[in-house]
Amino acid sequence: MHSNNYVLGREGENTIAEYYKQNGYTLVAQNFNFYSSNKIGEIDLILEKEQKLYLVEVKTRNNTEENQKYGSSGSQILRKKMQALFKSYQAFIKRYKQYQKYSAQFDLACIYNGQIKVTPNAYNFDGF
Repeated sequence: MHSNNYVLGREGENTIAEYYKQNGYTLVAQNFNFYSSNKIGEIDLILEKEQKLYLVEVKTRNNTEENQKYGSSGSQILRKKMQALFKSYQAFIKRYKQYQKYSAQFDLACIYNGQIKVTPNAYNFDGF
C-alpha cells in the first residue's frame, strides 16, 4: 500500500510528463534510478527535444505555493540532492550512449494545488 504522498507524486509526474509532451518534448525515461555503493539517485523525468535533454525534478503539493509549510519546493533541492541527480545523469548517459553529445538542462516542475509552474534551467551542474 502506497502512501497518499507517493500517489500524489506519481500523479504529478504523469501530469508534468504530459505537459512537456504537449509542448513537443519526447519522454525518454521516468523515474530513472542510479545506485552506487551507498548512494541512490533518481531523476523523475528525462525528456528530449532538439538534441537536448531535460532532467525534470517534479514536486507536487496540495497547497498553493504561498502556503508551503517548509518553504518553496525549489528551496528543498539541496546540494546533496543535486549531487545525486548529477550522478544519476552521468549513469544515464553512460548507459544510453546515443545521448552523450546532447546538452542537458535541469528543470524544476511544481504542481501547487493543481497549478503547474515550471522553472526552466532551475539549477546548473557547474562545480560537479
